[in-house]
Amino acid sequence: MRKYLCVLLVFLLGCQAEPVKETEKPEVVREPVKRSDIADKTSEVISLLLIGGSAPEEDVKLAEMTAEWAFLQSEGCTVNAGKYSLEDMQGVTDLVCQNSRYLAEITYDEDLHVSDYSLQQLNSAPELTVSEKYEEIPVMIGKFPSLHGILTVPAGNGSAPVALLLPDGFENTADQSGDDPYFRRDLAHGLAERGIASLRWETRRSEMPVSSAAELVREDFASAAHMLERYPVNAANIICIGHGLGGTIAHSLVYSHFEITGGLIMIDPLYYDLLEEMVPAERVDQVRHDIWTENAPETVDDISSELLRQYDLLNSIHYLNNVKMKTLVIAGVSSDDYTSWKDLFRKYTNITTKQYTGLDHSMRIGGSTMSRTALNDIKDWIGGKKIR
Repeated sequence: MRKYLCVLLVFLLGCQAEPVKETEKPEVVREPVKRSDIADKTSEVISLLLIGGSAPEEDVKLAEMTAEWAFLQSEGCTVNAGKYSLEDMQGVTDLVCQNSRYLAEITYDEDLHVSDYSLQQLNSAPELTVSEKYEEIPVMIGKFPSLHGILTVPAGNGSAPVALLLPDGFENTADQSGDDPYFRRDLAHGLAERGIASLRWETRRSEMPVSSAAELVREDFASAAHMLERYPVNAANIICIGHGLGGTIAHSLVYSHFEITGGLIMIDPLYYDLLEEMVPAERVDQVRHDIWTENAPETVDDISSELLRQYDLLNSIHYLNNVKMKTLVIAGVSSDDYTSWKDLFRKYTNITTKQYTGLDHSMRIGGSTMSRTALNDIKDWIGGKKIR
């Protein structure tokens, strides 16, 4: 009997001397996340927002985002552009919704569930003006997220010279220049009525922080200059017009772009040192010395020396001997800076200067109407005539 039991146990258990081990669970190999994975997941989230759907209950962050988005804007949204980062596990999308614009930044965990999000409202598209004398075309300028711009083209003239309008400062809407909310709009319209097209755009620091002078102004200026070939203007005759601080940095931008062949106009430029944007005025000379020494420190006053050098190189004074194109400098007789510029420009035969009675910093008479005399002089000067 015992023999038969042993045979039966051998058959069932193999008569193993050692106890049976539990089967080990196979190791789960996680597939690496690809850029397309984040892009696809971001598209899913954005689609959910656009169609007003509801997020899964287990995805609390996405549910919060969906509810917030529904509160902000319920319809009429389109995706303008997007970018994705594997390093940060983030997807960022530029959304245009009716009269509002947002950056939707979505962060994912390792399972591609929404772990965090933010909605940043950007500037809305500027309002276009309808006129029989000119057409206004909405454009987008620069890298992601692109900036709103307006190309103003004289009616019936598909080959007009075109001016790039630089504002008085780094935080301006497309129509604005410094403290004047409509300076560039009114200048664009005045030029168009005189047969000159123009392009104006908002500044990047009004959209989001920037880390270099290139991001601040140079890259968007380059984008604006290079896009004109696609539009009904004479891209072989581009003029740069800088107002206030825009005039202060104009030489540095023109110096980098051979496409600017039609000349440079400075409207009441500020006699200003860009390093004062970064350090106290009394420290500027010492800081400039420190950042341009052979063994410059990495930081000065806790600011990157490289960033300080970039700001310093925006100053027009560094390029006066290299920018030989014809230049016009105009201002009112009450200008605080005109005399300093005129003294500096005295030795340059390519620069014409003129003052006007009754003009304020924004070329307006009595703070309202833009000077017809100044506008006509700009037109004549661009056309090759001498002004008096």
